[in-house]
Amino acid sequence: MEKEYRNFPDTKVIDVTGKAPEGKELSSITDLDEPEKVLRHYQEAQLASLNKEVSELKEQLKTLDAKAAGKTPEQICNDIGENQTKCGETEGCHFVDTNEKGKKCTLTKEAENQEKGGTDGKTNCSKLTTQPECEAVNKDGKKHCGWIGEDKNGGDKGFKCRDSSFLLTKKFALSVVSAAFMALLF
Repeated sequence: MEKEYRNFPDTKVIDVTGKAPEGKELSSITDLDEPEKVLRHYQEAQLASLNKEVSELKEQLKTLDAKAAGKTPEQICNDIGENQTKCGETEGCHFVDTNEKGKKCTLTKEAENQEKGGTDGKTNCSKLTTQPECEAVNKDGKKHCGWIGEDKNGGDKGFKCRDSSFLLTKKFALSVVSAAFMALLF
């Protein structure tokens, strides 16, 4: 806490006079009215940020209300219409520039398959129990599944057929944890 107080005079704030566009240190303020103007500037900026968040939350609430009213995901996307930003922010929707139905915001194929109770067309690697079955899925040239695991005794007891995206997610999570740990050290 003491360290923060020592750095307080060196803290950069907006220059309300407009003379220094990159801002200036608090210790350089000499006019008695200037700290009040600086504070008012930051309060207004915070208020604008909060108002933006409130409006975004209201939009999300409208979407949730529409779902609760019994609208299908496709109807929710279609109701958005030509608002490309809102369409991109709504789960399961994507914006299409040209569409024969006349609606610009439509349901994604994955969301459409989930709505119909189907799958998104991806292979469920965890259901494959043998190495030949697992490797057979990759015949189209893309790597969907991998026979992965380890057994310290040399057997295949620990091996399983796994989705490659699981591995990427696991490696990504490990790198994030490592970065956070390193940040704590320094």
